[in-house]
Amino acid sequence: MRRFGRLRLGWTPNSNRDPQRRYERYRNRVNRGMVARARCGGLVRSEHDEQVAVVNWLREAYPDCLFTASCGGMRTSIGVAKKMKKSGYTSGCPDLIIAEPRGKFHGLWVEMKRTQGGTVSASQKEWISKLLARGYQAVICRGYAAAVEAIKFYL
Repeated sequence: MRRFGRLRLGWTPNSNRDPQRRYERYRNRVNRGMVARARCGGLVRSEHDEQVAVVNWLREAYPDCLFTASCGGMRTSIGVAKKMKKSGYTSGCPDLIIAEPRGKFHGLWVEMKRTQGGTVSASQKEWISKLLARGYQAVICRGYAAAVEAIKFYL
């Protein structure tokens, strides 16, 4: 679609409402994002996708397990981010919290990372060390397989 002054070629008043066209634009955005994540000839899932897979597995494997996820990786507006900060959210908090005491630990805190890429920030390292000092098990897992292995070992 090219612009000439105020006239946009290829645009009609209902072109934004056409479901097929909206779906094509959505798929194009998704495909561009997936191409940006491709490395080493393969497709690397995002941290969010890895965490969703772990949560689905955890719900099936341990249905009585008490756990929750933090909303750290979510993109929010400035207003919502301010509300979250006022209500007590701090950066660096691990992504998955399993509130099941085992042995000498009070619970398991899991920080999820992609299998390739993804760095651990200074605030995340600080959280992990503070959790370990307070009697919690805290781990950094790169991908679905590592997280499932850590949770199985803990539970």
